[in-house]
Amino acid sequence: MFTMLPMRNSRIIFICFVLLQSSCLDLSSSKSTYRSLTPSYAAVQIVRTDDDIQFRLDSATFSVLKSFNYFIQDGVSYISFFDKQSRSVNIYDFYNRNLIKRISLKESFHKMSFYKTTVFCKNMDSIWVNNNGYLYFLDSLGQIRYSIECPTDPYMAVSAFDNLNPGVLTENNLYAEARPRMSIADRKNRKKWRVIYRFDLQNKTAKMLYHLPEGYIKYGYDYGYYYPSYCYNNQGHFVFSFPADTNIYETDFLNFNYAYNGKSQFQTGEIEFPEADRVDTKEDVIRRELSNDAYGAIYFDSHRRRYLRVAERKLSKADFINKRWKKEQSLIIFDENFRIIGESVIDRDIALSSLFFTNDGSMYARYKIEDDKALHFIRLDYGDSLESNKLASY
Repeated sequence: MFTMLPMRNSRIIFICFVLLQSSCLDLSSSKSTYRSLTPSYAAVQIVRTDDDIQFRLDSATFSVLKSFNYFIQDGVSYISFFDKQSRSVNIYDFYNRNLIKRISLKESFHKMSFYKTTVFCKNMDSIWVNNNGYLYFLDSLGQIRYSIECPTDPYMAVSAFDNLNPGVLTENNLYAEARPRMSIADRKNRKKWRVIYRFDLQNKTAKMLYHLPEGYIKYGYDYGYYYPSYCYNNQGHFVFSFPADTNIYETDFLNFNYAYNGKSQFQTGEIEFPEADRVDTKEDVIRRELSNDAYGAIYFDSHRRRYLRVAERKLSKADFINKRWKKEQSLIIFDENFRIIGESVIDRDIALSSLFFTNDGSMYARYKIEDDKALHFIRLDYGDSLESNKLASY
């Protein structure tokens, strides 16, 4: 027999349910204040240099990278690569190109399965691994010291590190990308969608933060457009770039929320989104992605206090028909106040999803990706004018 709960008890249960949800999900949805700044697309450009750096791979290491990051320890520059195929973390001396350390995650995670595994090396002694719904902390020997579970209520979201969404460590918190696993067809789900995890390393808890832009909630886009890129600036703020949004967003996850124009000069028309209640085939989704302009990674150059945003141009009809499916790409350059000061077309053989800066301000990005014997990075630099841009020919 079903017994009705007293009204007072029902309210208590409801309040507890709300508090439980809010403990792992930030329910706030503060609107960003828009700051209008006049762009100048030709003041500063990016040029390709003749300098490159390469890291030779031995027979036990493969060139398929799931994540990597550059770091400094005791004044020495290192770069860490997570090799997806061998499930190993390989740390090189950046300037000597020597392999310093290899950690086999197969040994660290003995008899455990691998799912959506990514790695962030803060230093040799602090290695963070996202795997199968948990964040793990490993020491220099590859021993697991502790783990933090990603919450499954109100929905499941795995955490991830990659070059588009790097690990950010601040005092007792570690930030990582959140990748929710739920339907985007429902507007209510899109309102609950959060894009970044904050792991409390002291209390061993996790909370998802930061909502989608209004356009995403209103219209809905294809699934791949729901994963943004972020960077962390010298003010202690996060800056987000969403694939289907011309704006970029700066926030401290509290009361500081601003939006800035980040539109490419090459974008024509609006970014197409699926029609409501329409069932698309896989081919429909691919066609729409290739026929759309889009935005990718955003980076902060702490040496020059500039931001770089990746933009991708829609394919021409001829390229689409002939299956030349590599989009043209460019880098939008912002000053420290988020005013656009340049945009450069970048050769399509350069992977802008792998761009990073060294401690002396040098800028590198991966290229020659087809080489399975070495990892190659080309150095990019700033030029003063459109005429000095050597990247226009390809």
